[in-house]
Amino acid sequence: MQTLSGLSPNRIAISEVQYGWILSIAGSKKPSVLCNSTSSIYRWSPSKKQFEVLRSLKTEGAVDVTFLTVEDLSRNGKNLSFIAFAQQISGSEAGGEVHIYSYSSDFRNYELFQILRFQWSVSAVESTCIMEECYILVVVPQEGVHFFKYQYVEVNEQVPPTALFSTHVSIVKLYYFQNFYCLKFLGV
Repeated sequence: MQTLSGLSPNRIAISEVQYGWILSIAGSKKPSVLCNSTSSIYRWSPSKKQFEVLRSLKTEGAVDVTFLTVEDLSRNGKNLSFIAFAQQISGSEAGGEVHIYSYSSDFRNYELFQILRFQWSVSAVESTCIMEECYILVVVPQEGVHFFKYQYVEVNEQVPPTALFSTHVSIVKLYYFQNFYCLKFLGV
């Protein structure tokens, strides 16, 4: 039995990935305080039979977390692992963000991959793969549900292959950015 103390979890997510079990906790110190909160990523230790901190993240009122695993053609079919944290931003730049982290086998840890920004607060983030296409879904109550599709683009030998997850990117920009691509939008 294990208790992870010192956190005020809003949401948790657990997933088996290529290199073991990972637990993510979207947390804030107090529900009414959006700044100075901590979210965490844990890795299962089979020898100790418990989760150990892989990385602590400073987040502003993280409200949700999800995993996404996709097959990346640039890595000869190896899977890529992503964790996305939805958070609310306080202050004069109020709104919402989704911070997407990707696993780096070189550093054996998750690195910031991209930040998706919204004018309004984000209330949830989810992921799914449908018929070999993978998505991150972001709920913005004032706007609806945003779908971000994972894409892989190969242009030519001079431009390296690119993985995408971005908002409103033209086809020319797809060649230069690694991010999520905004596929469609469902209004409320």
